[in-house]
Amino acid sequence: MNPISRFFKDEKDSEVRKNFRLMSPVLERISFQYNHHTYQVSNLSLGGMGIVIPENHRFPLGGQLSGAILFGEEVCPVKIEFVHITNDILGAKVIDNQTQFAQRLHQYFESEFEGLKVKKMDEAKLNPRKEGKPHWFYSDPQHELFFLTDDQGINFFQLNFQGLIIEMNLNGNITFGEVKEENQKKVKGSDLIVGTEEKMDVVSYAIRFLQYIEDLEEEYKTFIKERIEKAYSAKKR
Repeated sequence: MNPISRFFKDEKDSEVRKNFRLMSPVLERISFQYNHHTYQVSNLSLGGMGIVIPENHRFPLGGQLSGAILFGEEVCPVKIEFVHITNDILGAKVIDNQTQFAQRLHQYFESEFEGLKVKKMDEAKLNPRKEGKPHWFYSDPQHELFFLTDDQGINFFQLNFQGLIIEMNLNGNITFGEVKEENQKKVKGSDLIVGTEEKMDVVSYAIRFLQYIEDLEEEYKTFIKERIEKAYSAKKR
């Protein structure tokens, strides 16, 4: 069973696939802290984790200690027990504060989880567009991706993540915005989107969401990700 599916095995809407694996950038944001030392986490599950230990740090099998898992800047105190030890990896299970640990995992990986639920819609059922071939990936009205391609690749895209709309128009310009409340039930279109500053902190989560849309081709995924990151960096200056 893969790590993320263990996080969400009790979720009714979980559609995580068996071969799913955590990408390394996700784990790079997570660490274990103990006695003023910070250790890299090599793997995670609902019950515990693998901790990368330096050669000069040794822990006894069956030993216990109290430390904290760092999810980015968020701290979750835990007590762990060492159940497996190799030359550089310490396998530990969480034996205290399991409920909070599980909740933090669920919250922290919400973006990735939502991405896994997105499905590619049948292209044969999409209305043709003179600007390019349409592609639509959809889970619910708050989690979807639409884009057009021509002989040169993607020439337009619109990513919707929890109310934040990120759009690249046919001129290649990126807009960050949200749908006006009165237009929520109308046909989607660029004219319905208004600029926003309130949701800009969601951009990094939208990128994480994008990376876990499994049916999305890597070349398209990379293009959209890089264009969003470039525009976001420029906007923050």
